[in-house]
Amino acid sequence: MQILANIIAFMPSCVLLYSTFCKNKKSMFGLQSIGSVLNLVSNLLLGSYSAVITNAASLIRNILVSKGKMTKNVRLGLCIITFVVGIIVNKIGPIGLLAVIASVAYTLMVTWNDSAQ
Repeated sequence: MQILANIIAFMPSCVLLYSTFCKNKKSMFGLQSIGSVLNLVSNLLLGSYSAVITNAASLIRNILVSKGKMTKNVRLGLCIITFVVGIIVNKIGPIGLLAVIASVAYTLMVTWNDSAQ
């Protein structure tokens, strides 16, 4: 099972790399949504539940941004939910919070303005 999870975990890296060449936000975040789903499955197979929550929040963020539905209130709510639920499901201490903190920081930075990259 772990080998399958690691194979699946490699695929989002390729998707993320390809998304950096997109010319608009919709395409970029659409591809990153696919990567979030693959990461979510991989982390679920590995039993990393704080990462599953982080990837679920990333998937929601990517879909909202690609559809132009990300507002300040939605961004703030998503960050709060990600952080709180990430703390609740974290089982490995401070190191488990790194993915949660990174997801919140990325959400804030990428939705701060309208530029794609």
